[in-house]
Amino acid sequence: MNRILEEIEKFGKKNGELVELPLPGCSKKAIAVKISPEERYEIWDHFFYLRKESGLYPVVTAIWSGASSGWREAVLNEDIFSRFYFTEEESGENALPSQILASVQPASIETMLNEHNRIYTEDAVDSIGWLIDSSQRNFGSAPAEQDILSRMSSGEISDYFGLNEWFLRWQVENIGLEKLAGEDRTCMSWFEPTDPQLEQLILLPVSAGPHILAYLHWYGACNNLTPPSIKMLMMWQELYGAEITAHYGTMLHVKVTKPPKDIEDAFALATQIEAFAPCTTALPGVSLPELAVGLIGRNTWFLHERP
Repeated sequence: MNRILEEIEKFGKKNGELVELPLPGCSKKAIAVKISPEERYEIWDHFFYLRKESGLYPVVTAIWSGASSGWREAVLNEDIFSRFYFTEEESGENALPSQILASVQPASIETMLNEHNRIYTEDAVDSIGWLIDSSQRNFGSAPAEQDILSRMSSGEISDYFGLNEWFLRWQVENIGLEKLAGEDRTCMSWFEPTDPQLEQLILLPVSAGPHILAYLHWYGACNNLTPPSIKMLMMWQELYGAEITAHYGTMLHVKVTKPPKDIEDAFALATQIEAFAPCTTALPGVSLPELAVGLIGRNTWFLHERP
């Protein structure tokens, strides 16, 4: 605790407020640090670069229960590491972080992708008109619907992912990637809690950032389960340098140091993100091609999944 206070002072915060928090199923403790909205990402950076030395991974979270009695009391009253949603996936000790993490390696990312593709393929034909209208409205050009239907009838386009991949290739060839990339991407902006929402920086004793999801439940795991969700994040960490910066339950903020550089890689990533968090595209009405283009060179991701 004293070392954390020293680091907070180095960051420029005097009289920092900390709370030690017990973790389910183990003797280790997490630490909650009081932060203000304007400093949340700078202080995250500070502790992220200390993670190997401290053995603690930082993540910004919100306090949803209110703070009429003060920040410390609000943190202690907040059931931050609740097992409620985890027990809907697994019962008893299997819902503890250690057991969840032991299940990550055998988990299947492909199952998540295939299931999402299967469900969305059921309505793939209905989405053609929407894709065409969006492209025509934004860029003044789109393929003919009959051309797409013919390709689906012949088997050239066989599923939802294939439809969107073909549509994106058509756009790149006929509209151009530079023009496609000029479209507004405000839907990918990070969530900003409003006053008087209190926030905290949680320092967790985990060996990898994606393991945070074994302690703080991600709503998207209600469908996809936590172990494959963690495995997906670990893959993104390796491929793109992706790190969870903030966790708001139904929303994840992710920083990226190696974003995709070409459209093929970006489209593959877009399919993964949509399978991981379907509301990322569904709520703002963004297509997979639009998401893919927006991911090229982008160093922040906004992942959203809610009821």
